[in-house]
Amino acid sequence: TEILRGNYFLADDADAVQPCELRTHWQVRRPVAGGQGWSVPVQGVATFDGLFATADVEGTLTWKRSTRRLVYDLTLCARGARWRLHGARRADWLRPVHGFTTMWAQLFEDEAAIATVRMHFDVRRDLMALVQSVAFER
Repeated sequence: TEILRGNYFLADDADAVQPCELRTHWQVRRPVAGGQGWSVPVQGVATFDGLFATADVEGTLTWKRSTRRLVYDLTLCARGARWRLHGARRADWLRPVHGFTTMWAQLFEDEAAIATVRMHFDVRRDLMALVQSVAFER
């Protein structure tokens, strides 16, 4: 279970920054040694103040080893409407904590990008909850 918090601004109003939150649940099986990455289903909830209070989230989370990117491709459903959130976090060996805890994304309505999103995994606040949510296979 992972929590990302941050802000977004609409494409037509960059001065109106609003808070947002994404809570996702996902399960990764032990990857094959030497593999190029993995992809897993994701479920959760999202809040984008000003757009919707709570949206159901589902989609995929993909680790691309060649580019060191964790890619989110999610569908958000709220108020009878659907949005798509597409973003990524990247392992940066020069700034590992910042690089892997920060996600930049675009929020799409239909095919049009309507907002730019910056979310952050708060290591001090949420790392223990993330670690406690991990369950190991036997």
